Amino acid sequence: MQRKIKIIPAKRIEGIRLRKDLPIDAPAIHETAQGMIEYLKKIKGLGLAACQIGIPERWFVAKIDNQYIICIYPAYKPIASGKTKMWRETCLSYPNEAYNVRRYQKIFATWETPDGDNITECANMFGNQDAIIFQHETDHCNGKTIKMIGQRVRK
Repeated sequence: MQRKIKIIPAKRIEGIRLRKDLPIDAPAIHETAQGMIEYLKKIKGLGLAACQIGIPERWFVAKIDNQYIICIYPAYKPIASGKTKMWRETCLSYPNEAYNVRRYQKIFATWETPDGDNITECANMFGNQDAIIFQHETDHCNGKTIKMIGQRVRK
């Protein structure tokens, strides 16, 4: 039975500390992730972290390269030049708000799948919008929000 998706108040995820060493419950993650993906499709969303729906775990689902992926224990670092750009971002945790956030344009990203595979992606797949989505959702897993690291702008 799929979990009902409900976004929790942003103040509950700001500064949250999520453990990095919890065992992965693949069936539970798959089931919850499917509900999250259906929710994102319905609202035309691009990403959702488990902590945003009250699950204190370091993983998210995101639409990357036009497909939804599940990323557990995500991490990233800039590619070579480390060029950044200001991006206008919105977030399900802050409805009706937008923020300018400085992000790396291209990143080297790593994560685990629910099946325990270690994934490493870089260059074109994680350039521009895909890189922004990955950084945004990873920030949630690290207790950061766009309100904490960006500057509010008119939506």
